[in-house]
Amino acid sequence: MDLKHIAALTDKESFRKVIRHLIINSVDAMPFGGNIFISADKVENKLELRIRDTGFGIDSDIIKNIYEPLYTTKVKGVGLGLAIVKEIIEMHKGTILLNSKVGKGTEFILHIPGVL
Repeated sequence: MDLKHIAALTDKESFRKVIRHLIINSVDAMPFGGNIFISADKVENKLELRIRDTGFGIDSDIIKNIYEPLYTTKVKGVGLGLAIVKEIIEMHKGTILLNSKVGKGTEFILHIPGVL
């Protein structure tokens, strides 16, 4: 973890859901172990939160659907996690970016305005 003390105007409980869902997805993508890297920084008056894993990665054919409610590739799961994440980030007037490479891992980059 590389977390700097940055204050941003967010709904605390909603933002916890975002972090929880992204970390759960990272853990699920690494059933045989791996690493999760989390960093926070201030970039252009926004909170930039990065969550990266060394898991399976996401195929480009799947990426276009991952934020759709009820879409999942998991055996156990209902496909709401990333839909919820996207909705919460958009409620905060933020953006979510995704970098993923099959066999190398995935990184979600969140930008949230309202840094104090």
